[in-house]
Amino acid sequence: MGCNADEWNAVEEAECLRLANIPGVGNLSIFRLLEKGKNARGAMKLSEKDVMETLDTKSAKAFLRAREDIPTINLTDFTKKYKMDFIPWTSPQYPERLRRIPDPPFALYVKGELPCEEVPTVAIIGARACSEYGKAVAAQFGRQLGAVGVQIISGMARGIDGIAQKAALDINGKSYAVLGCGADVCYPPESNVLYEQLCLKGGVISEYPPGTEAKSGFFPLRNRIISGLADLILVVEARKRSGTYITVTRALEQGKDVYVVPGRITDALSEGCNFLLSQGAGVACSPEILLQALAERGGYDFVKKQESYSGDSAKDNVICRQEKDKCSRNNDENELVRMILHHLELTPLELQQVYEAVNREQEVSYGDFMLEITKMQIAGLIEGEGNYFRLRCAL
Repeated sequence: MGCNADEWNAVEEAECLRLANIPGVGNLSIFRLLEKGKNARGAMKLSEKDVMETLDTKSAKAFLRAREDIPTINLTDFTKKYKMDFIPWTSPQYPERLRRIPDPPFALYVKGELPCEEVPTVAIIGARACSEYGKAVAAQFGRQLGAVGVQIISGMARGIDGIAQKAALDINGKSYAVLGCGADVCYPPESNVLYEQLCLKGGVISEYPPGTEAKSGFFPLRNRIISGLADLILVVEARKRSGTYITVTRALEQGKDVYVVPGRITDALSEGCNFLLSQGAGVACSPEILLQALAERGGYDFVKKQESYSGDSAKDNVICRQEKDKCSRNNDENELVRMILHHLELTPLELQQVYEAVNREQEVSYGDFMLEITKMQIAGLIEGEGNYFRLRCAL
C-alpha cells in the first residue's frame, strides 16, 4: 500500500535524522550514501556490498555497525524535545545559499529561525582578543547595518563576532550565529544573554546534533557555513594566522566578496587585515561602502531605511554611550568631561597632549584637569597606562 506525499516526506525526514546521527560517518560520506541510495530511506537500506563500495573502509564499518541501533524519531517529537528544527538537504527549507557552496552541510539544527534568503546578509568576523578600536568599529557596523535591515551573521565568539551581533540586536535588527557545537549548547558560556537574544530575535545554527560539546576541530568547519550564508564578509581585526583568516579563505573559495577595516601597520591585530588589503580585499571605511556593494550586487534599496537612521563615527558612538552612563556633575564639570572625551581617541594619547588640546578651548588648571581625569577613570569612561590614556569602549 502506498503513502501520500506528506507521509512520504515525514518518513524521509525521519530517515535523514537517523542518517545525520550515525557516529563515525562524516558529511562527505552521507552525501555519497544519499547519491547511491537516491534518498535517505534508500541510503539506510543499502546492502553491505553497496556500502563498502561507496565509503572508505572505516566509515563503511561505522555505518554498518550503527545504522540498526539508531532509533527512528518522529520529527515533531524531536522539535518538541529539543526546541529546535532539523533541516536536512532534502528539505525545501534548506538555505539556497548553502546549496551553492562546494561542501555544504548535510543538515542544520536551528534554534529560532534561518536567515531570510531575500534579505541582504553580512558576516562580521574578527579577533576574540580585540582592541577598544575594534570593539567600537564592530559595534558601529553591526548597529548601522542592522538598523537598515541587513542581517548580521557570525559565530557568537568573544570579541568582534559577539559585539557586532549584540549591536545589531540592540537596534532591533536580525542576527544569526553558527556554532562549533550543538545549537542547544551556549559557547562561550559567558555569552548566555546574547545566546538567548539570538534565539528570540534571529537564530542559532549548527550542523552538529543536540548536546554536541564544542571542540577545536569543529570551529574551522563551521566557518564555511558563516561565509556561505552571507552575501559578503567584513573583517574588523585579525591576526594573519587565525580563525578569521580561515573564514576568509572559505569565503573566497565560495566566490564571496571580502571587505576589511584597515588598521595601523604597527598593530598585530591589524596584520591580517592589512595583508588582505594588499591582496585585493575591499576597503571598508564605513558601513555605507558595504551598503553600496550590496545594492550593486543584489539590487537592494537602502535609501529610505538609511534616512530614518543617522549613523555616527565609531568614536562618536562610544562617546555618546559613555556620556549617557556617566554620573551627574555640575555644568562646568560636564563641559570639561565633554572636551576630554572629544580629544581622547580609541588608541592611547599622551596626557600632556590631551591637556594642551583641552586648554586651548577652555582655560583649565592642570590640577582640575587631572582631578577630572581621575574621576573619569573611576567611572570607567577612560583607561590609562602610565602617562597615556584612551577612551574605553562602553558597549
